[in-house]
Amino acid sequence: MRIEHLHLSGVMGLKKNFFALPDTGIVLIQGENGAGKSSVIEAVSMAAYGRGVRSKSVWNPTATSPKINLTIQEVPLAIQRHGPGGPRVKLSFGDAPYESTTHAQEALNKALPLTWRQWRKACVLSSSDSAAFTLASDADRKRVIEDVIGLTALDQAHKNAREECRKKEAALAEAVQAKALVETRIAEIHKRLLDGLPPDELAPPLTSEERSEHSQAQIALQSARADREGAWKALREAQATSMVEGEAQLLDLRTQRKRIGDGKCPTCGQDVGETLLSHLHARIQDLAAVVEKKRASYDEKVALIYEEVAALTEEERSYQREVDQNRKRSMEAEQAELWGKKAESIAAEAGRDLAEAKTEGLTLDAQIHEYTQEISVLRACVQTLSTRGVRSLLVAQTTKALEESANYWLSRLGGELSLEISPYTEKKDGTAKEAISLTYSKRKAEAASSALLALEGDEPPASTHSPSVFNLPYVSASGGERRRIDIALTLALGQISEGGHGQGTSTLFCDEIFDALDTEGMDRAVAILEELSAHRAVIVITHHPTPSLLRAAKTHFYAKEGTLSVPLSQKNQS
Repeated sequence: MRIEHLHLSGVMGLKKNFFALPDTGIVLIQGENGAGKSSVIEAVSMAAYGRGVRSKSVWNPTATSPKINLTIQEVPLAIQRHGPGGPRVKLSFGDAPYESTTHAQEALNKALPLTWRQWRKACVLSSSDSAAFTLASDADRKRVIEDVIGLTALDQAHKNAREECRKKEAALAEAVQAKALVETRIAEIHKRLLDGLPPDELAPPLTSEERSEHSQAQIALQSARADREGAWKALREAQATSMVEGEAQLLDLRTQRKRIGDGKCPTCGQDVGETLLSHLHARIQDLAAVVEKKRASYDEKVALIYEEVAALTEEERSYQREVDQNRKRSMEAEQAELWGKKAESIAAEAGRDLAEAKTEGLTLDAQIHEYTQEISVLRACVQTLSTRGVRSLLVAQTTKALEESANYWLSRLGGELSLEISPYTEKKDGTAKEAISLTYSKRKAEAASSALLALEGDEPPASTHSPSVFNLPYVSASGGERRRIDIALTLALGQISEGGHGQGTSTLFCDEIFDALDTEGMDRAVAILEELSAHRAVIVITHHPTPSLLRAAKTHFYAKEGTLSVPLSQKNQS
């Protein structure tokens, strides 16, 4: 992100200031503590991203209508941001109006070439960056490298992928359970269909001939029943007159004969003559013969009636059996018809339920297949985004590049030091964590110069010496050695960060990272700064610049009492 102009007022310790930055070269900002040197970095951060580097707000509460105007070259983009007490619209850029500062900031974030974190790591070099690396634990040091190359942005992606994977797994389990319920329902529907089927042997429906025969049999039964009832009626009538004609008279004569059995009249007691008795006897015999003949005829008639009643009864029973059989046949046909209708109703209802269940099952199968595929992809994402996935490979590669870059800058700064930055697995509390160790070695002078020649592409001497002391912890280094290590790591971390985001020509801020170096070290640092500023502006913020830095600076500002001014000597030169 190349900065072209910066116009600010009321930002932290700075009052109203305006300055233009050159495309290339070293811009020196000199001043005592609290003079407002670093406020320039805070102003750029606030103008572009709505937040400071060290604090959330950078506005001076005593300033009237504080504001920052920032022009970015490569977009191009002119940003104007007002502090408290200014106009209602606090942020504006471009021609499009925005409903709120939040909406404007969201649009600005999309327009800027870097996010705030990327800009902070790639374009603002501070001793705090190296301290965060050198003084960190081995496990935390890995997080620093991840942050430098932007891998911490993967944390949220990893968390999101893991949460989404859990949701999909829960949805899959729910779909599998629902599919099991559907299969149970389908089995119940099939059982219902089987239970609804009629028996294997069902009577066929009645034919028209059978219906006609049944009707005729019913009529014949009714006729036979009427005939039998007529015969019974005749029998009862015959039985009602059980005494034949003359039988009563014969009985009376026999009674009289019995009463005069001793020859005397039972009424008057007189003798009855033989003639009368013979006549009475003859009459009894004649009448008995007639009565006997009539009795035989009567008995024969009754017997015939009995035979007719028996025959008619048997005929009625025969017809009754036929009618009963026909009724049974009709009932079986009706039952079969009812079974058929019931089976049709069950089949229709079960068919609808079965079709619905199968459709639901197919939908669940599709969901299960989809969830399974999504879970497979999400698990791959979780694995890839985890610390043991691609991040581990990137951290290993970055660690190696960081070591090479830091040793290059160490060799440029002089001295006999080299760094070893190595990833390893730290086992602690029963768990394994990825960590990065930091040690340094002291080399002899010829070995250091040999390494420098190798990094610059020249052929080193044939004989070199191995380090005399190696794998020393950072805390065991002297103050000067630590300062060189810190500067080398700061430059290396910034170089890796800007390389990872393609911002090799952005305006670079160096916030007091070269202070406390000796004269030789500062001279070497100035050579590095001149190299870095060949294709971009490098803003160096320092307390006491060395003569070499003053000579190398293309522009020199002096911070005092809230104002950035150009020294008189430079004005005279201009």
